[in-house]
Amino acid sequence: MRALIDCDILCYEIGSAIDPEGYPLDWPLVRYRLNERLTNILEAVGADSWQGYLTVPDRSNFRYEVATIKPYKEHRKKKEKPFWYEAVYNFLLYHRNCVEISGKEADDAISIEQWSNLNDVVRKYGPEGIRKHADTIICTRDKDLKIVPGWHYRWPGYFQDAQPPYWITPLEGLRFFYKQLLTGDDADNIPGIYTIGPKSAHLKKLDKCETELEMFKVVSHLYSKYFGSYWKLFLTENGRLLWMMRKEDDYWTIPHDWEKYVDEADDE
Repeated sequence: MRALIDCDILCYEIGSAIDPEGYPLDWPLVRYRLNERLTNILEAVGADSWQGYLTVPDRSNFRYEVATIKPYKEHRKKKEKPFWYEAVYNFLLYHRNCVEISGKEADDAISIEQWSNLNDVVRKYGPEGIRKHADTIICTRDKDLKIVPGWHYRWPGYFQDAQPPYWITPLEGLRFFYKQLLTGDDADNIPGIYTIGPKSAHLKKLDKCETELEMFKVVSHLYSKYFGSYWKLFLTENGRLLWMMRKEDDYWTIPHDWEKYVDEADDE
């Protein structure tokens, strides 16, 4: 199994380590905790190889240009990075198996790698062999990557328990994406539809959908209802912000000729 590790999280998680008095830990102890975390992740998923991913800390990510409704991650500009952020970043880059991702996010690169593996497995073993033979696993605490099918693992931290390796189907990944289109993502300053929260009945409708087209009908109908003639503009923008790339330059657009279905859902 090859672990695909979201190391952006480690820069914040390990980089913010403090002692009981609230002062930053000494670097040797921070480095030890970082290496220990990586070891624990690899052991938890039974990995025999791994790749770490880091998002270049600049504004080259295409999402900054896409976002016009609300500035992408604008609220994070006022937050200082952890004391050891840069040191952890550079240690991962130069001394551990990590690569820098520019123009998009580490999440996109992880998604592309997992999709590549899944497609290879399907070509070799057919769809029925995908779960048995898939040999990459996404390791992160970031919910955004739940869009991506395949194996996943979440390590514990910040009030989150560890989640042992689990499988996400393509339909489950799409359902998570369409739910985010309705709720938005406060963590990245992406708006959804006002008043639709995680317990909304509209999300329960998506739980009953058995195809992507059914999900699109529910979501596009609500966008049309709340945004009128601007529904396509708002839906496309949010889709591009929330989508995780399946291959290079894979920017989300409304599928096929599905605009014609916008008014087919009901409000019940």
